[in-house]
Amino acid sequence: MKIAVCDDDMICRSQIISLLNEYIKQNSSRNITVSEFANAENLLDAINKNCEFDAFILDVVMPGMNGIELGVELRRQGVKGKIIYLTSNDEFAIDSYKAKATNYILKPVAESELFNTLDDIAEHISSKEKSFIVKTSEGITRLSYEKIVYAELVRKAIVYHLADGSTLESTTIRTGFSKAVEELLCDNSFFLCGSSMLVNLYHVSSVKKDSLVFRNENILFLPKSACLDVRSAWIDFWFKEESRI
Repeated sequence: MKIAVCDDDMICRSQIISLLNEYIKQNSSRNITVSEFANAENLLDAINKNCEFDAFILDVVMPGMNGIELGVELRRQGVKGKIIYLTSNDEFAIDSYKAKATNYILKPVAESELFNTLDDIAEHISSKEKSFIVKTSEGITRLSYEKIVYAELVRKAIVYHLADGSTLESTTIRTGFSKAVEELLCDNSFFLCGSSMLVNLYHVSSVKKDSLVFRNENILFLPKSACLDVRSAWIDFWFKEESRI
C-alpha cells in the first residue's frame, strides 16, 4: 500500500508520519510505503510524473490549494486512491464528500481511528489485486492486471505492454487472441479493440480521434472507429468506478 501525506505544517506532518511508522511496524507483513508532501502542488507534480498512491492523507486547511480542492482535482484526474482528511474542526466535513473521501478525522488524530481506516483500505486493495499466469520462453510469470497498459497480438504471440515501460511476450498461442485473453476480458477494466488489441481502461488518460494517451505518456495509434468505441467504454468505466468510491 502506497500512502501520500500532504500537510503544510511540518510538526503535524511529522506526527502523522510517526503514527504511520507505528502502523507499518504493526503490519510488517504488508508492503507499505509513505511519501510526504508540504503542499498540494508538490503532490500533484508527483501524480503528473506517474507516481501512484493507494491512499492520501490530506490536511484540509493549507495555503494555496486546500485539501478539499486537492481531493477534487485528484478525482478530476481520475485518481482512484482513497482519501482521508485531517482537520482541527468539522466545518469542512460536508465539503469532503465532493472528493468522495473515505474518512474525515479530527485532530489530534486518534491512533485507533487512523489505523482502522488504513485496515479497511488495505483490505479493499487486497480484494482488488488480481493476477494471471503468462507462459513465456523463460518460464511462467504471474502478471498483475493493474500492471498491464495494453496487450497486442504479434506474430502469434501476445506482447503485454506494462506500466513501467517494459514488455512481456508470451509463448506462441494456439487459439484466437480473444480466447487467449478471455480471463482479462472478465474484468471490466479491459476492453477488446478489434481482433488483436486489448486495452486497460484504467491506464487511459485521454482518447484522441486516432490515438489513446496512457498515464505513462505512451501513445497508441488506432483507427478512428476503434477510438470511438474505446472512448465510450472508457467513459462508462470511470463513471462506474467513481460511483464505487
